[in-house]
Amino acid sequence: MDDLANTAPIANPFDFDLGRGRLWCVTFGAYGSTHVYAWADSLEDAFEEAVEHLDDEGQCGHFTILTSDDYQEAADELGVQWDPSEPDQAVVDHAEADLTAIGWTTLDCERTGGGSAFVRSWEWSAREVTGDERRSVADRSRAAIEEDDE
Repeated sequence: MDDLANTAPIANPFDFDLGRGRLWCVTFGAYGSTHVYAWADSLEDAFEEAVEHLDDEGQCGHFTILTSDDYQEAADELGVQWDPSEPDQAVVDHAEADLTAIGWTTLDCERTGGGSAFVRSWEWSAREVTGDERRSVADRSRAAIEEDDE
């Protein structure tokens, strides 16, 4: 364990529950340079917490916003007509290939970009955190909870 456990942000320190909560480290960026810890029962929930944290912090560079132009370009590549009122699933699949959808919320980044938000699939990963690293992050979460109670 390096200094990551003491420096990387915790998306949801108040969701810490030593008895039940699992801890995940979600990493973003082409070079894995942005790390966010999240307390969650599943990888899917941890990803959601981490994405919302990035959005709250204005770190929109990790998101890809698809607009109608992207779907039109995909249709052109496939040689078909694009009608947004009746989307062709093949065009949607082509435009969204290798992207992880962010469909559970509307991000602030999405509002300014005028489209749907995604993360490039090869630009994020996650691992469950255990051992000393988990204890260090748990201590930081406890401290945040105690500070908030004061």
